Amino acid sequence: MTDTMKTRRVEIFSAGCGTCRRTIDELRAQIDPHHEIVVHDLHADAAVATRAEALGIRTVPAVVVDGKLLSCCKNTGPSGHELEAAGLTRR
Repeated sequence: MTDTMKTRRVEIFSAGCGTCRRTIDELRAQIDPHHEIVVHDLHADAAVATRAEALGIRTVPAVVVDGKLLSCCKNTGPSGHELEAAGLTRR
């Protein structure tokens, strides 16, 4: 790391479950400690859920860097098309 490396704000949105906690631990181990890491629990504060929705977060855990949702986290969640393809929709 150089002295000119910009400190980034890394926000991790979580549901607080065991899977999210394990993923957050893995992310913390991979992200350079020079950067600021903030974990948001969607169950702890209604404002966090509102912000997650505004950022386009549909699945968690999700990572936002400097206010932008990473492309790997832009999954839109289950869709009607996928449910229909799996034979799960009402007829």
